[in-house]
Amino acid sequence: MRSRIPDSQDADDCTPDGVGYGRPPLHTRFKPGQSGNPKGRPKNRKNISTVVMQVLDEKIKIKEGDKIKTVTKGEAMVRGTVLKALKGDTKSVMMVVELEEKIQQEQKSAPRRVVYMPAPVKSDDEWFERYAPKEIVEARLKAKESGSDPVSDTSSGQP
Repeated sequence: MRSRIPDSQDADDCTPDGVGYGRPPLHTRFKPGQSGNPKGRPKNRKNISTVVMQVLDEKIKIKEGDKIKTVTKGEAMVRGTVLKALKGDTKSVMMVVELEEKIQQEQKSAPRRVVYMPAPVKSDDEWFERYAPKEIVEARLKAKESGSDPVSDTSSGQP
């Protein structure tokens, strides 16, 4: 294995022109601010999974009975595989069974979203108690106790 020249030594110490291991000739060295990869990685380069998904999402026309349907290529592939499985192709049967098992496992592991709806409101007072700010509720109660119209008192902006 070659040993590297420590940084503490001058380049001029190893050879007369300063060229050696780790010290290329001056005319081939990168200039300050110059990149070692000037073109860099191409922008907007798609990886293989993106390309596959785009191809499978493309629409094609298939004939089903007497009708012509427009479906994605992915759907057409699934339909074709299922039809081959129904005709007795063992590889297609295995593919469909494996696909179904995989889908069932994903559905079991996926979190379920539950939305709880509040109980129905029976009166305006109940609605105000549940959802209105405290100031408005208190103003309505004071207005009710004094016998004035709570709607006209709160609409004027004065509690």
